Amino acid sequence: MRLANYKQKLAEHVGEIMHKHITFRNMDHSPVMETYAKKQMERIENFLKNERSPIYILLILEPSKIHAHHRVELRVKSPRFHIITKYEGPNFYDVLDRVIDVTYNDLLSGKAELNDEMKTQGRRYSPKCWWEGMEGTFPKELIPKTEEEEEDLEFIEED
Repeated sequence: MRLANYKQKLAEHVGEIMHKHITFRNMDHSPVMETYAKKQMERIENFLKNERSPIYILLILEPSKIHAHHRVELRVKSPRFHIITKYEGPNFYDVLDRVIDVTYNDLLSGKAELNDEMKTQGRRYSPKCWWEGMEGTFPKELIPKTEEEEEDLEFIEED
């Protein structure tokens, strides 16, 4: 029976790029809070829509019963990103907004770093690059400091 339920749930998720889940810890399910959270998560979903799959977004909402110190945690996992953002505060909606904003900014900065890395990937220092087109000049490491050192240097010319 369990295997059949698992296969049915798996068949429902075929073709999905993002797996989103909202967890309510220590509280009853609130449709109002779920609607607000989904609306706020749309920014992150739009940012990740062109990413490779699988993408997992897990939002954990945890109110405090003793103190007015609510906790929200957002985890985003994809092939290029792994971000966990946690925040606590007195107002539940403000805490949720802050976690979404911080995660979105982390995704933007992570994407910028990856793009910079891709742009500079083929431009690393190699002896062949700095020597091409400079056949008549000596590299700084090979310039003799004195006349005695000049006699000791031997250059091999390739034809």
